[in-house]
Amino acid sequence: TRAGVHPDSLTVADAPAALLHRLKSHPFDEITLKMLVLLGKVAPKGVWVLLQVPLFEFVQNDTAESSNLTAIRGHYLLCDATTLAAICAVQHRDTGAAERQGVDHVKRVFVDIGLPLLEFPVNKNISEHQMRHQLDPILATSDVKACPSCRGPMTIRKANKGKRFGSIS
Repeated sequence: TRAGVHPDSLTVADAPAALLHRLKSHPFDEITLKMLVLLGKVAPKGVWVLLQVPLFEFVQNDTAESSNLTAIRGHYLLCDATTLAAICAVQHRDTGAAERQGVDHVKRVFVDIGLPLLEFPVNKNISEHQMRHQLDPILATSDVKACPSCRGPMTIRKANKGKRFGSIS
């Protein structure tokens, strides 16, 4: 009992609560973890990888019909770390009919908005080379340029002196 408090006057809020939550030993399933690690290696420092973003967060529906953008989520959204502007999305190719319908809807949305949507099979055997092969051309055309050696963000600079004076690099 607490000092000065009679045990009969304690309420449920005062009683010590049983622990209802605990930290998982592994925060994501094996496939999601593998994809996040791969995307983290491949994406330059100026790009963030967001997980399970609802489409309504970055897509506007201008039609009267509801396309259910609140319920559908892109698996992984790559966006500019400064502006959070979407660059592309990475989606798993699910094999079930119900999952296929959601993936097909996401494909339609990305065609409409003109952003690339990469698809990878649902397995943990995707290599860094496969990921780079598909993602590098997209990142090369985005506003976020990556240094080929350190993957850090690059900026366009104009030479102020020397033999390259006035040239842009």
